[in-house]
Amino acid sequence: MNKHNCHTTEEIEALKTALDTLLEQRNYNFLDPLVQQLSRKLDILINKVIEQQTEFSKAKNKTR
Repeated sequence: MNKHNCHTTEEIEALKTALDTLLEQRNYNFLDPLVQQLSRKLDILINKVIEQQTEFSKAKNKTR
């Protein structure tokens, strides 16, 4: 895993922890603006990782 991917994974873990903590403290209020903001950031990072993995797989298959 390259440095950028590792950093993204760490960001996802940090956001996930923050979101879990926030949801526990706010009794699962999904309409809370902070919860929505963290959820959006988490979705963006997860999609970025999926995209990178797809590109890596395609590049790996081309070299075979």
